[in-house]
Amino acid sequence: MSRQSELAELSRVYDSSALSNRNLITNGAQNVHQRKNQTGLTANAYGTDRFQFSVQGRDELVFSLAQDTDVPSGYGFANSLKYTTTTAESAIAANEYAFISQKIEAQNLQHLAYGTSSAKKLTASFWVKSSVTGTFCLGLFKDDNAGALSYQVHNKTYTISAANTWEHKTITFEANTLTGGGIVDDNGVGLYLTWHLAAGSDYDSGSSTSSGWTNYTTTNWCEPSTTDAVITTTNATFLLTGVQLEVGDTATPFEHRSYGDELARC
Repeated sequence: MSRQSELAELSRVYDSSALSNRNLITNGAQNVHQRKNQTGLTANAYGTDRFQFSVQGRDELVFSLAQDTDVPSGYGFANSLKYTTTTAESAIAANEYAFISQKIEAQNLQHLAYGTSSAKKLTASFWVKSSVTGTFCLGLFKDDNAGALSYQVHNKTYTISAANTWEHKTITFEANTLTGGGIVDDNGVGLYLTWHLAAGSDYDSGSSTSSGWTNYTTTNWCEPSTTDAVITTTNATFLLTGVQLEVGDTATPFEHRSYGDELARC
């Protein structure tokens, strides 16, 4: 048996929990929540650790962020991140956006080999429950723009089909082989993983980025576009748990880590 065949066989027979350090996301099970629940929010704020809600151009929007015990049954999760619109934005103006994201440190992404012919694909998987159905946008944004490097973006869409129902989503992002696609080996931000919840025309009127990575412009930040209804609907909710981002084009079972391990990472 060749070495490659031996490795493939080992991967097949080992329990998935043995394949550690697959998940590039910290606190994907939403167990660490040091800031506690927050209400009456009108500006950028963190919910569960490492998950930030960002908003620009708001007029009326008021929202809350909480750790919730509403989770998909039977998958080992105890907590979720819950966003709630308590006062809706009346309309999304051209210069407005809203999103949930996690920033991933650049020094933890060197094995992706971005900006070279050996760059790796990434697969995101997560559980989502929303009171609003429709087409939503999930994106990767490469933050490094030093020297010969460039801001770059790659977005994909997914559909929430049933209101107030946990649904599992899997999305594969293409390898970033673009010129300027490298990520500096430091403790700065390498990538954002972003759940877009609203975007005005300043941010979603460019060319689609769904087929692969492209250089960033303001108009392709959330292109293809996302529904704005979570932000424009009073009492709308959006919940996340089981968030995983891993190398390759296949989603593996969620990597459950200990609370202590996740707290240290946070």
